[in-house]
Amino acid sequence: MHYCQVCFIVLQLLVSVFGWSMDRYDNRVLRSPVTVLRHRRTQMEVRTNQCMFNICEEVPLYPEDKIRAMIEENQSLHSYFGSSVIEPSSFDSGISIVSRNNAVMEPFCKTRDVSSTPKLMMDVDHVERSIANTNKYKQVIKYQICDFEEGESCFPGSILNLKTRCLQKFNVIKLMTANLDSNTLEYRKFEIPSTCVCTYTKEA
Repeated sequence: MHYCQVCFIVLQLLVSVFGWSMDRYDNRVLRSPVTVLRHRRTQMEVRTNQCMFNICEEVPLYPEDKIRAMIEENQSLHSYFGSSVIEPSSFDSGISIVSRNNAVMEPFCKTRDVSSTPKLMMDVDHVERSIANTNKYKQVIKYQICDFEEGESCFPGSILNLKTRCLQKFNVIKLMTANLDSNTLEYRKFEIPSTCVCTYTKEA
């Protein structure tokens, strides 16, 4: 009798005697530690790309307890967290302005204010960073975005042979990040939206 046939018969006996299931591991996926790490990185890259302006508030498996413990160990940094809002230096409210003769002056490009408590962002070096943000220790950022499609004209038609369009502007801020590998808190620079401006080019 062929050796493989003998092995198969022995396996069938084990199944019948001990009640082993032939398909008990069919749905189990085994990965090496390196593969698991690569898989998590891939998930994070996809998650970041799906966030508007690479600013993510909802992050699955965010290690909030660990990050809170890191912050509590550094009492000198506690004053950095609080009710203050971090915003670009060129931040403009974008609201209507009333002149001296009470005439309402509206901006050409409508904007929308956004407040966020990010947990994952892409820094200026294109590296994903975990932002130190917990229920107790918060970093709130505020910025403005164009309130309509990017590149839309400031107003219908043209003026003085100029073509206009609204453009999203960006600026750089600093945020406290949590380096989970070295268990340290670090300041990093991030580019976030600042406001929406009306630009023009000469028509051909």
